Amino acid sequence: MATLEQQQQQQQQQHLNPKSHLNLVKDMHPMSRNIDCEVLVLQKDGDTTITRDGDQINRFLVADRTASILLNVWGEAGEYIQGGDILRITGADARLRKGQLILGTTKTCKIRRVGQDTMAFVEKPNMSEVVYQSHYNNNNNNWSRNDQQQQQQQQQQQQQQQKSQQQQQQQQQQQQSLQQQQQKQSNRIPNNVHNRPSRYQNHPYNNNSVNNSNSHRGGLGGGLGGRRGQYHDNNRGRGGRYQQGIDNPVL
Repeated sequence: MATLEQQQQQQQQQHLNPKSHLNLVKDMHPMSRNIDCEVLVLQKDGDTTITRDGDQINRFLVADRTASILLNVWGEAGEYIQGGDILRITGADARLRKGQLILGTTKTCKIRRVGQDTMAFVEKPNMSEVVYQSHYNNNNNNWSRNDQQQQQQQQQQQQQQQKSQQQQQQQQQQQQSLQQQQQKQSNRIPNNVHNRPSRYQNHPYNNNSVNNSNSHRGGLGGGLGGRRGQYHDNNRGRGGRYQQGIDNPVL
């Protein structure tokens, strides 16, 4: 009777806690075939590659609660896999390439999405993300450096624009000042004899050369009583009856 009770208890325990048939990443080796596992997609590694036969290959970094491994997915199914997906893989193979263990799917392999984990993988201490956490931090540092460089470049561009604007303003001010000076010079009337009104210039006796040429007239000046030989309206003789001018010249 005791044996029957023990058997029943064992069956109940097996029913409550069934033995998992899934393979763990830590137990995989290069000769493992027909692997059934459940992994979490951490990130995509590189771009999609195409083989000579035209097949697509997508590579992902996946992990379970024991370790992480690279996963090569053949076919178009790799295009729909995203970070955070929980995949159930059946019929996969593990192979050693360039000293690294890689989990690859085959044509008969089945991949099914059974869930999605929205928590960042760096917050899971049991997923062996020590290396990837440091890589994540390095990426953050690189992003911050890039942001600083962009800010510096923007500041330099703004400074250059301000300098160019200031130079343009200075040039405009110089041009305006030159124009004002030219206007002042054009409006200025110099104190010169040649700028007298036209009525003085058109006077028939305003020319000194004419007066000097008529300075020796012989006996014409005797009857006028003025100086002998001069012919000027300011030095007329006594006999002049009219004022010498344009309308009444003295002959």
